Amino acid sequence: MYRRFDYTIEEDAAGMTAASYLRSRGWSHRTLAYVKRLEGGILLKGESIPASALLRAGDLLSVCLLEESSSSGVSPCELPLDILYEDEDLLIANKPAGIPVPPSAGHREQCMAGAVLHYYEEQGIPFTVRCISRLDADTSGAMLVGKNMHAASLLSEMLKRREITRIYLGIAEGEILRPCTVSVPIARLEGSAIARCADPARGEEAVTQLTPLCYSADLGLTLVRFKLLTGRTHQIRVHMQYLGHPLTGDFLYPSRHDLIGRQALHAASLSFVHPLTGKEISVTAPLPEDMKALIPDLPLS
Repeated sequence: MYRRFDYTIEEDAAGMTAASYLRSRGWSHRTLAYVKRLEGGILLKGESIPASALLRAGDLLSVCLLEESSSSGVSPCELPLDILYEDEDLLIANKPAGIPVPPSAGHREQCMAGAVLHYYEEQGIPFTVRCISRLDADTSGAMLVGKNMHAASLLSEMLKRREITRIYLGIAEGEILRPCTVSVPIARLEGSAIARCADPARGEEAVTQLTPLCYSADLGLTLVRFKLLTGRTHQIRVHMQYLGHPLTGDFLYPSRHDLIGRQALHAASLSFVHPLTGKEISVTAPLPEDMKALIPDLPLS
């Protein structure tokens, strides 16, 4: 994967070194260290320069980011890839339920990382898969991937700063009458390598905003809109169990299993300002059929 970044040096940046200027534009130490090792990685007016070179106003500074190897430990696989958005720096795909993001036990050959790798290898492009917003295997919906080292670093920092709005739709058991914010720390459940639990004493900060959208009295289920303010493992699932309204179909956090074969949770949308173009990005992943079937008259407009 090759990507070139061009910068015209501003008056107030005159006298800075190339390295300090790029750091001011969000380049991480790790990515800069990689670029410095590339032949022609940093160019000034088309000529290769060291990162310590001084800049003048009006100079054209270019970074040529070349990644020639693909992800190790990931096997390309021919899963259908439903692409919701793609540009030079990022890709957003609609992940189906039942497919993990990275390779996992029992899914070494079938995972979203492998599907993305295959998509680019078919184009003859070496690709390192860097998933920014990871989803549980049985959670469907929008999954964000950084297409190069620099973009992935910027997107990861945006996620930490809560600058990427992540909206989920879930179907919970029982009737939820009003919106609320759940702010309960989450920790690993003692004795389990997978499960988490609400634990104010040991847990890390976890904040979820939820809004009930509609209630099915026939099935005793509520369609809920979630906004994640933090990104803990199983956050929505744990918080809903804590409230006494687990997501229906969740095998890890006990609930009914007769209506759907997985936790009824879908990453419905991602919204953020593109870290490199400044463009507003807002992408929606359609609700899958298994969740639509539970509450037919969904108020999703």
